[in-house]
Amino acid sequence: MSAPRLLEVSGLTKSFPVKTGLLQRTKGQVHAVTDVSFGLERGRTIGIVGESGSGKSTLAKCIVRLYPPTAGRISFRGEDIAFMTERRLRADVRARVQMIFQDPYSSLNPRHTLLSIVDEPLRVHHRLSAVERGYRVDTVLERVGLDPAFRRRRPHEFSGGQRQRIAIARALVLNPDLLVADEPVSALDVSIQAQIVTLMQDLQEELGLAYIFISHDLSVVRAIADTVIVLYLGRIMEVAPADRLFACFAHPYTEALLSAVPVVRTDDTKGPPRIILSGDQPDATDPPAGCVFHTRCPYARDRCRNEVPAVRSLPDQDEGHRLACHFPLTGQS
Repeated sequence: MSAPRLLEVSGLTKSFPVKTGLLQRTKGQVHAVTDVSFGLERGRTIGIVGESGSGKSTLAKCIVRLYPPTAGRISFRGEDIAFMTERRLRADVRARVQMIFQDPYSSLNPRHTLLSIVDEPLRVHHRLSAVERGYRVDTVLERVGLDPAFRRRRPHEFSGGQRQRIAIARALVLNPDLLVADEPVSALDVSIQAQIVTLMQDLQEELGLAYIFISHDLSVVRAIADTVIVLYLGRIMEVAPADRLFACFAHPYTEALLSAVPVVRTDDTKGPPRIILSGDQPDATDPPAGCVFHTRCPYARDRCRNEVPAVRSLPDQDEGHRLACHFPLTGQS
């Protein structure tokens, strides 16, 4: 019998009202995330990819309950937290689910010292003495590769990579079960990106952490994720184990994303042809009927324009490979 999943997301939907006029009347809805479902085990990583506006960050903020979902279920450690009160969230959940934000330059308070930044979660969630908190801070700083002797420095005295290590230390100090990382390396140089990804992999192996890793960079996701979810306009297009997705993708949108990954080209290796999608991503206040991707899909047919495809498994696959497409690139229907 398999162990229960740490996180189970079912039918998660998030819409934002569009208000106008002096009376702020609602005239529509932004459909940011629609009917998203997946599960995550302890010690595993789910990568979530998609272009800007695909709903990645909104999904992340719903999972950590910075946004209340419109509908759906978020089961964490067997308990539904989707509509849990803030009081219960703070008592039972906040310390166990932490988030690492995209920009280390804006996610750290410039007036606080390194000690104050990493110590703050302990002051909020645990009744520890100053000596105990100081020991915990020093331990976690060493774990992420920072010298505790820098504890009196402020964020502007650190490099971008060091600032992101501070953000990771702040998340780790509460010993969480789940880290949600929203584009954690996109603001860093490529060489520093590799260091942060390696650090996160080492921490996962050492501490048994589960990650939700959000990125638009598929090469980074390929390095860290066990499973990859491809989002478009707030909907799941394809879900598969990372190795299988990159080798045997089946959705036209995944094909387009992978064709945009930079490769080193030589005379002998030309790489896959670049696929340029026509048009722009549709307005989330008025998503297309049928498959939301059909307006840009080079393979779209009449059925795609009229019928919403269900997220289903490929008939001959038992490896968790699912997609929302009437006519997969494998030729199966």
